[in-house]
Amino acid sequence: MFTIHLYLNDSKAEDPDAELVGGATTFFSDDEKRRLDIHPKAGRVLIFQHRRLLHSGDDVLAGTKYTMRTDIMYERRTVVNACNKQANLASPPTGIRITFELP
Repeated sequence: MFTIHLYLNDSKAEDPDAELVGGATTFFSDDEKRRLDIHPKAGRVLIFQHRRLLHSGDDVLAGTKYTMRTDIMYERRTVVNACNKQANLASPPTGIRITFELP
């Protein structure tokens, strides 16, 4: 399962004039000693494989956080083609850590 998270407004961490304080999505290393905070910024999209990454949504301390979130669920299927050879239709990757911003 992949999570797609679209931020619709900015946080103070990205824009000093923003009303939103907090609300970052935080990823942790396996030993929980390191963290990566993704702060809300309007137009920013975060896509990640949900089950393999330890993460949390930080508390909103002030203002309102506006987001859109959806999940992509899939399963691997095997089919037999005309030559009786099996073919995998989907090979999910081991993990995705992508962020990008829309113009």
